[in-house]
Amino acid sequence: MPRSTKSRVPEIKRPAPKPAAQERQLTSEELRSENRKFAGTIKSGAFKPEELAGIRKRYLEQLKHIPFFRELLSKQKKIKISVAGKDYHFTILTTGLAMERFSRPIVVVLNGYGQKVLFYKSTGINSKMPGKWLPFNSMKFIESPKDGNYWWYEKFEGHPRFTEQYRKVSEEIGKIENQLELKKHWNMDQVAAINEYL
Repeated sequence: MPRSTKSRVPEIKRPAPKPAAQERQLTSEELRSENRKFAGTIKSGAFKPEELAGIRKRYLEQLKHIPFFRELLSKQKKIKISVAGKDYHFTILTTGLAMERFSRPIVVVLNGYGQKVLFYKSTGINSKMPGKWLPFNSMKFIESPKDGNYWWYEKFEGHPRFTEQYRKVSEEIGKIENQLELKKHWNMDQVAAINEYL
């Protein structure tokens, strides 16, 4: 009588899970375009604050593919300030620009949406506020028949008066001034890049 044999079920091999597709790295022009559009995205009111934060976080991660911004964004100090009973969040980038030629170092601060605000340390010659960190717009090339052509700090309207938020941010920068790493080889080119991408 023949012996019964159990048929062997072939082993089913499951395919290995595919690695998650990496997000495509944006070009420099695409990054600049995304940065320009972000302000409009905020104003549109179509996104909640947490959604805007997520959009900006992904953008900043893309920006870190550029060596200069990877170094600029590498060290951060998060702060919270209160004005009229409302809390505001800022991030101080503790790697800044020495700007020795102008005797006025620069620090970048990101607001709650991850957008940049530039601060410089005043000598007090014009502002009468020596040692204070004051917000400003950018570096501007000035053509003057009297004084020649030169680069200078483009101030906001009403300078040196500014909002209570910025006054408190200024105080917070002053508190950690000894922790700032001010790069001597960064100059107007880096300031221009900060304005274009942040």
